[in-house]
Amino acid sequence: MAISFEPIFQASPNDAAILNVLQPGVGVFYAIRSLSVVNISSDIAYFRIYHDIDGTSFGTANAVFPYDSPLAAGEAKVYNDLFICVANPGAMAVRSSVASAFVFTAWGVRRT
Repeated sequence: MAISFEPIFQASPNDAAILNVLQPGVGVFYAIRSLSVVNISSDIAYFRIYHDIDGTSFGTANAVFPYDSPLAAGEAKVYNDLFICVANPGAMAVRSSVASAFVFTAWGVRRT
């Protein structure tokens, strides 16, 4: 059986607060395989991506990549060959240092 990848989430935070982008319902499981971060602003900005197994808090302990990763204006970073599993009650969240600076997109597999 072939596995096909589909878009899991796409988000562009409109402020500098943490934005919950994925929180599966009971019995739903996601495997994130690829993640892109694109800086659509005109200046350098910093991003954070979190994965919390119980979905209750986001901080340095559950950051997926180095905290406050920089990305120059107009640049993109693509992370391939990931295997981030997200199941209830877990969650993923993102944060931008500048409002509307980034577009975060994840692809993977959804299973129920």
